[in-house]
This record gives sequence, structure tokens and C-alpha cells, in this order.
Amino acid sequence: PGGSLSERTQGAKQSGKLTEIEGLIRTIALNAQGMYGRLQTIGTKVTKIGTMVQTINKVSDKTNLLSFNAAIEAHKAQEKGLGLSVIAEEIRQFSDQAALINIDIQQNAQEIEHHIASALQDMEAFIKEIQAGLGQIKSIELKQDFALNQLQGLRSRFQEITQEAKLQAAHAAQIIEISRECKEKDQKKDQS
Repeated sequence: PGGSLSERTQGAKQSGKLTEIEGLIRTIALNAQGMYGRLQTIGTKVTKIGTMVQTINKVSDKTNLLSFNAAIEAHKAQEKGLGLSVIAEEIRQFSDQAALINIDIQQNAQEIEHHIASALQDMEAFIKEIQAGLGQIKSIELKQDFALNQLQGLRSRFQEITQEAKLQAAHAAQIIEISRECKEKDQKKDQS
């Protein structure tokens, strides 16, 4: 296993940080997907409310028509229909109030649908950004692993070169020693 303990520890810390960041981003992505699902559910419920409002509007319209018919019948009956006329007016007022409330509910439901659609688009874009970030982290991890492998290869090669240099130095020392011995022998020969 190449590298000093400090280098290996630093590499492990860096790799651990990337893994920690990746885990954090994955958690954020899961939460965002959960929120996306809940917003879709809310959107479905708002759509159902819109359908209920349409039904209430139909009932309100029919009630208004009924009160109008009752008013006509009360007018035809003149004095005898005076009580019916009061009831018809009350029904008409009730129908008008229901219609106004329905309009308000419908407007609010449409605003909520618009905000939900916007939030869903934002959430979808956010999830895509998170996925891109995860891809970048994975790419960095791969590059880091490649670089570490290259450094370990270089370290091994450097150790081989160092060993070879030591061996060459030992050979050079032997050659120098042999050369010195030959020189001494030559000098002794010359002196004799």
C-alpha cells in the first residue's frame, strides 16, 4: 500500500468527504422527490375541489331558477302567494350568496393550482440539478481514484529507480575500488 500514513489518511478524508457530500445530496434528492409527490397529491385534491365547485354552481343555478319560478307563481297568485314570494326571495338571496362563495372558491383553487404547477416545475428542475451534482461527484471520485492510482504507480517506479540508482552507485564504488587497486599495483610495479 503506497504513500505515507499521512498521505493515505488525507486521501481517505477527501474520499470520505465526497462520500458524505454524496450521501447528503442523495438525502436532499429523496426529500425533494417526496415533496414533489405531495405537491402532485395536493394538485389532484385541488382539481377535485374544482369539480365540486362546478357541481355547487349547477345546484346554485337551479336553485336560482327555482326561486325565479316561485316568484312568478307567487305573482300569479297575488295576495294568496305573498308567503311564497317571501320564500322565493330568500331562496334567491341564498342562491346568490352560494354563487359568490363558489366564485371565490374557484378563484382560490385556480391560484393554488397555478402555484402548485409552478412549484412542481421548480422541484423538477431542482431534482435535475441534484442529479447533475451527483454525477459530478461521481466523476470527481473516479478522477481522484485514477490520480491516486497514477501516483501509486509513480511511487513504485520511483522506488525501483532509487533501488537501481543505489545498485549503480554500489557498482560504481566497486569500479572505483578496483581502479584504485589497479593504480596502486601499477605504482608498486613502477617502483620496483
